[in-house]
Amino acid sequence: RERERMNRQEASTYVHFFYSSFTSSEYNRKEQHLKIIKRKVRLKKDKHCLQVVVYFKSIYRQLYHL
Repeated sequence: RERERMNRQEASTYVHFFYSSFTSSEYNRKEQHLKIIKRKVRLKKDKHCLQVVVYFKSIYRQLYHL
């Protein structure tokens, strides 16, 4: 249980980091895209928090290599 809580904390830290990276970057005009990403993240976050981290990392890479 304690470990799960730590994972959750880590995941939300990543999510916060990536959100702020998105909004402060030139990609903030892709707001529709971001809304879809957030929705998907919320769904995945319910299943398992570490999935959020992996998922967000891949999205991050995709966006920055457009």
